[in-house]
Amino acid sequence: MNIQKWTESRVVQWGVLIVSAAFALALFIWLAYRIDFEANWFAVDWKMKWPLMQGGRVQWSGDLSNPPWTVIFFLPLGFLPQRVGWAVMAFVTAAALVLAVPQSQTRKGKYVALILAAILSFPALRNYADGNIDGLLLLGLLLLIEGYRREKPIVLGLGILLATIKPQAVLLLVVILPLYLIQSKPASFYLKAGAFALAAAVVSFLLMNPRGWLEAVFGVTRRTYGIALSALLIPLNAPPAILWLLRAAIILITLAVAYFGDRTLTGPKIALLVAASLIVSPYSGALTLVVVVALGVIPLMITRPAIGYTLYALYTLPVFFFWRLPVPVQDTIWGGLLLIGWGVLAALLGKPLLDKANREPGDLDQNASHATRRC
Repeated sequence: MNIQKWTESRVVQWGVLIVSAAFALALFIWLAYRIDFEANWFAVDWKMKWPLMQGGRVQWSGDLSNPPWTVIFFLPLGFLPQRVGWAVMAFVTAAALVLAVPQSQTRKGKYVALILAAILSFPALRNYADGNIDGLLLLGLLLLIEGYRREKPIVLGLGILLATIKPQAVLLLVVILPLYLIQSKPASFYLKAGAFALAAAVVSFLLMNPRGWLEAVFGVTRRTYGIALSALLIPLNAPPAILWLLRAAIILITLAVAYFGDRTLTGPKIALLVAASLIVSPYSGALTLVVVVALGVIPLMITRPAIGYTLYALYTLPVFFFWRLPVPVQDTIWGGLLLIGWGVLAALLGKPLLDKANREPGDLDQNASHATRRC
């Protein structure tokens, strides 16, 4: 009888999930045909990418230079009408945001509220409107966390492939992940995951005009805008030495917090690594902040409500006035918020380690595990 009730409950849950997903996708498709799609402010990124993959034929350029092994995940949208393709990408972003919300130890009402907070945050709204692909980056990171935790090599391999859709966002993650795998997981697990990811990457690279992709990557001119530290320092006329010193400090602090902590991959730890990578990379865009909100800010709204809600407000309140500001000013504000988010995450994850630095080594590992659970 209990088994029958459990089965019925699972069927109801899956039914609700499927109906909700279908409704959300239909809503985005409806919006695609109701909104002025040709307006200059709408679907900016998607209107640049979709013509370059229309009909499944990739035309590499500065607007489409993502690694070939990641392009295969959204290339099928090139067979759809442009508006429908935008709707599907927006739906994927919303779905990834829902999946990123922690479920454990969260009351049902608060869980629903957190889902609404995630999908209605300003970075999320910007991703929907622009038709950006950061939802796939978030999905890749979620797969990576799940594959690492459950030791599923194919899931981890898929996560690695998808997470590199924006290499500038995972610069430091690709340093920490191999160390974690070698130090805490069976060799058979990470070798299988690596072999799967490498094979898929090589095949995709060879089949999708590798020369054209390399020309597109190396043909991209140096960008003097965005939210990376290099762009933020331009108005200050700071000498290059200052930029490199700040980069080195951020990299060392981030890697120290990750390395001297335990060997778990949590949302806040990934958010810390992503935030630092965006800061120190040659270029990064504001829309990738949706990952920091989803994996860093939303969990803090559960474990550290005062800090979490304050950060959420900082990342969401610009929706009321950003449209009046020039793009360079917007980027400066987003860059400042990124630095604040990184600083908060680094402090929360690093402070317990510093507090226990003078204790015995065993106490440090135990405290690191506790700090990760709290964050």
